[in-house]
Amino acid sequence: QDLIERLTALEAKLSTIRGIFDLTGKEQEIAKLEKRASAPDFWDVPEQAQKIMQRLSGLKDEVARLN
Repeated sequence: QDLIERLTALEAKLSTIRGIFDLTGKEQEIAKLEKRASAPDFWDVPEQAQKIMQRLSGLKDEVARLN
């Protein structure tokens, strides 16, 4: 039972690590956000647009560090 619990905990940690280093996933999200930001009505809701731009900036920084 203890071994199963430890393996489950390790699996959760590995999943988190995979997410941190998921370069392909981050690049795909960047592409989606850039496409969204190029829409003519993007800035119609400034608060939402600002959050998207912050996420985009953060993702670009992460990808640059990983590269």
